[in-house]
Amino acid sequence: MPTKLEVSLYHHGDWTTLTEGFRRVTLESVEVFCDPLQDRNVEVMIVYGKKDDIRTLFERIQKPEGNVRVLKILRIDEGIRGVYLRGSYMASVRKHFFENSSIVKKLIIERGEERFSALVFEDRTVERLIKGLSSVAQISKLNTRWIDMEKLVRSPEAVFTPFERRVIKCAYEQGFFEKPRRTDLATMSKIFNLSKSTMDYHVKKIVRKLLSKELETHMV
Repeated sequence: MPTKLEVSLYHHGDWTTLTEGFRRVTLESVEVFCDPLQDRNVEVMIVYGKKDDIRTLFERIQKPEGNVRVLKILRIDEGIRGVYLRGSYMASVRKHFFENSSIVKKLIIERGEERFSALVFEDRTVERLIKGLSSVAQISKLNTRWIDMEKLVRSPEAVFTPFERRVIKCAYEQGFFEKPRRTDLATMSKIFNLSKSTMDYHVKKIVRKLLSKELETHMV
């Protein structure tokens, strides 16, 4: 069942710990590209703070011994900058979210702390994800909340295509969203005469639609 996970952590040895010395600088991630094969992450962030503090922070981040490169800095407004960063995928916290099929909806960095809000689709994945994060960082705060799919499915604000309505109706009636489940993807795929992987794609797409308003409303 989908779980909303909120975790705050200190990734020692990473560039984010440098923000601890800049108490009035905040970074918010707006886009990221993970490339495991090339061992790189490219992330776009918005930075808020005094322009002198921002400049000094990124001068320190760009030191040769660091594991991140500043590709570009854009001036958006007084005290607001856009920055493109490139770092190591293998050395990143995002690696653990990526490899556990989790969706990171929000990342805020300030005072040396990284605060993630994410969506995890499988119960067994939550424990594995937390274990992976603990192996590379010090977790300072952790909250998990199971999302009530029955409530979301019944929401009149949920918008689906005709096919998606058929799938969600069948999944709900067959007990796919119950805990424990009364049916599985293999059974669903036979009902719709689809491959298991195609059925999985459609179900996850529907779940993302269901959760979009929930996440947009309540994310930290």
